[in-house]
Amino acid sequence: MLETTRFRKADGTPGERTTGFNCICFNEATAEKYIGPFARKGSRVVIQGHVENDTWTGKDGVEHYDMRVIVGDIRLKNRREASEGAAEDEGGSGRQVQEPASGYDLNDDIPF
Repeated sequence: MLETTRFRKADGTPGERTTGFNCICFNEATAEKYIGPFARKGSRVVIQGHVENDTWTGKDGVEHYDMRVIVGDIRLKNRREASEGAAEDEGGSGRQVQEPASGYDLNDDIPF
């Protein structure tokens, strides 16, 4: 999973920082229901789970660190067409996934 943060630099020019996260999903039903049939490169997703840190020493004796997300639940965040108000899946197959009842808005700026 990739997360991109957009910001303005001190000189006013736009910048962005992309962070990649390794995600592990043990729930096969979640993976089969959402990831395989619907998620595509660039799909917006809402992931619920917890972060796990891992440390290991490589064969070269160097200590390595990894942070991964253990996925408990995943939902596709569909974009709504302004004129139609209907959810469109991004795969073009005509299937639809219902958005979470809490109505996540991923376009909001996070204050931290």
